Amino acid sequence: MTICRLIIYPLLAIVGSCMVFRVYPADIDPVVYYIIVLGASAPTATVVMQLAQMADLDSGYASSLNVLTTLCSIVTMPLMMMAAQVLL
Repeated sequence: MTICRLIIYPLLAIVGSCMVFRVYPADIDPVVYYIIVLGASAPTATVVMQLAQMADLDSGYASSLNVLTTLCSIVTMPLMMMAAQVLL
């Protein structure tokens, strides 16, 4: 699931945004394109830890998921931004 969220979804956002900006050309700043990709490649599971604490569930496991996705996004986020800059 982490691979899907940190690699596949950002790639779909890159391709989709690139197609939209090329098919419907407008005076949109490229920063908007980068913000879309950045949001799609952001780490996940931040709210899950808070919900686990509120529901008295295993917040340690939720916290480890948060740490894992954050560490993985340290690698994947710059790669996705480089791919977005190449395609734009």
